Amino acid sequence: MGEAMTLQLEDFGSVGILKVLKIVSKYGPLNISLLTRKADMNHSSVDKHVNRLSEMGLVYEKRYGQIRMIKPAFNSFNIQFKRGLDVKIEKV
Repeated sequence: MGEAMTLQLEDFGSVGILKVLKIVSKYGPLNISLLTRKADMNHSSVDKHVNRLSEMGLVYEKRYGQIRMIKPAFNSFNIQFKRGLDVKIEKV
């Protein structure tokens, strides 16, 4: 098992980014179009969230020509509801 990372809910900035993270962890790898449909969000919002998650090291992104695939960079994540809503992420 890899390193554990604990983030505050404020590190994510919005509920939408957590929704994208949940979908990627459940269904990934998946392309950005399918992720957008599953999240029921517009493409620009999902794109922004994926970029942020990639910067945080929580998702990997790979391009195959025009296809953009997103997969989680961790085995699992847990949201712990104690002392400020921590989000614990087990990285690969």
